[in-house]
Amino acid sequence: MIGFKWLPLFVIACSPSLAIADQTPQKTEQKCDIGPVTRQYGGSVWLVYGCNDKKSLVFVTAPNSPATPFVFFYLYSQSRYHLYGEGNGNKKLTDSAFEDLKKLTPNQIDVLLTDTSNAVHK
Repeated sequence: MIGFKWLPLFVIACSPSLAIADQTPQKTEQKCDIGPVTRQYGGSVWLVYGCNDKKSLVFVTAPNSPATPFVFFYLYSQSRYHLYGEGNGNKKLTDSAFEDLKKLTPNQIDVLLTDTSNAVHK
């Protein structure tokens, strides 16, 4: 589990357990430290980081958020996105954020990826 004294670096090892519908298990490593940008989902503030595959995102509860500690991973694998989260934050808030996140369109994901990349260059 990722520690909740957040460092702006996430390394994700994608395994068959994370790639929900993959037919051919592959293990890859992603670095997710691009950004962050601040967004609101489910009534809570989240820090959004882009990953080095330029398709995946990580959503981390902002400091002092009542949803802390929690992190969502929106991972791109086998031509589709897989959303999952982990943590011990307020379940009502994290469930609400999950509902908002799963409604993101491909265009909205692209905008987030662009925004995280632009945040690095400011």
